[in-house]
Amino acid sequence: MEVGLENVIDTMVRLGVRRKLDPYPSLLLGAQGLSPLEVATMYQTIAANGFQMPARAIRTVTDSEGNALSSYPFQLKQTVAAEDIYLLQTAMQEVARSGTAASIYRSLPGSINVAGKTGTSDDQRDSWFAGFSNNRLAVVWLGQDDNSPLPFTGSGGALRTWTQFMASQPLESFHAPTPENIEWLWVNKDNGYLSAAQCEDARQLPFIRGTAPQQTAECYLKADEQDDPVSRSIDWIKDWFR
Repeated sequence: MEVGLENVIDTMVRLGVRRKLDPYPSLLLGAQGLSPLEVATMYQTIAANGFQMPARAIRTVTDSEGNALSSYPFQLKQTVAAEDIYLLQTAMQEVARSGTAASIYRSLPGSINVAGKTGTSDDQRDSWFAGFSNNRLAVVWLGQDDNSPLPFTGSGGALRTWTQFMASQPLESFHAPTPENIEWLWVNKDNGYLSAAQCEDARQLPFIRGTAPQQTAECYLKADEQDDPVSRSIDWIKDWFR
């Protein structure tokens, strides 16, 4: 709510949503009906590093000889900042590697990097998974015609269908280019404080420059002292004389 509902709606529009969205707090939980095609349009913008590209069923019309009679070229427009999208892509890759979609790698090779997100509505009435590799993007929705509950969640239903489809495709591993305004820092995974590689419970995460944590973990200060070149020289001399 502090971010602002209108800001959230504006982001969804810039990702590609065209229908009217009501500024209700439930929107923040995903309580807004969208078709799989609309969700695919949003994810296409995410996969394309913030460039919005309208979905097309027909790219070119040709004659019997394969000569183009008419074509519908892609119209690219960057509508979301690359660094914002990079953070989102990183989070979605974590979903696939160690989150609710980790079962993907029971079928896909670990060398194929993918990104995505599961979705389950109240009472399990909807099962969603949307995700992409470098060259394939797919969205799966499973639900009953009478809107009755399903016997599975997003990861138990739609994700399995998505994985089966992707496993049948010639996939390329997804690797997002790192924008210049992004820096990778070590943070304590429990409290989010700035940490260091040698500290316990530290993990590396991307930050837009200027948004890094201001608080520092206790281990960070000790690690900083250990990394000081003068301290390292003194320690080396002590070890040499022992």
